[in-house]
Amino acid sequence: MFRRAVYALACVLALSLLVLAAARPAPTSVAFPGPGVANDPKGHYLVECRAGSYASPNGLLLTDVKTRTSILFWEFKKKVSVLWSGDGRYLAVTDYGTDDVPDVLVFRTSDPNEPVRLSTLLDHTKGLFKNKLTRDGPAYLEAAEWRSGGVLQVVAYSRKDAAYPYSTIVEYHQGADNLREVEH
Repeated sequence: MFRRAVYALACVLALSLLVLAAARPAPTSVAFPGPGVANDPKGHYLVECRAGSYASPNGLLLTDVKTRTSILFWEFKKKVSVLWSGDGRYLAVTDYGTDDVPDVLVFRTSDPNEPVRLSTLLDHTKGLFKNKLTRDGPAYLEAAEWRSGGVLQVVAYSRKDAAYPYSTIVEYHQGADNLREVEH
């Protein structure tokens, strides 16, 4: 009986170690300008910052690791954060803009010149949460986490000094033309 219990415990531990070894850490966001790069989880692409000057803004470069070709896919003035999807096909860029109102843009690596701007989708979204977010000015949107199936969770909030401050979590589903509130 004791041997069976020890054997079962050893099997459970071995299985746990295999699961942990196979698990990939969740992609984390990388802030720019700053040192370093944002590597996609599959290792096919990386994003790095091209420093701006008084005459030109900072830029984000998407580099294909295999071919070593880079394209400038976004320019920004102040700061951004980049968050890769788990499959490496999409990246969410939170651009804090010159007026400190963050907005999220979603890029496909297959066509990075056609981003989806989530503040524009919010403008076309119906629902009480949208009215609460925008009644005192623009909504503040920050990419939080990629879920499976190309679903991006976004933290959305109104101005902190608004008469009726409001914050929530919304989701963007790839190809959708609106945002959906998931919790408040």
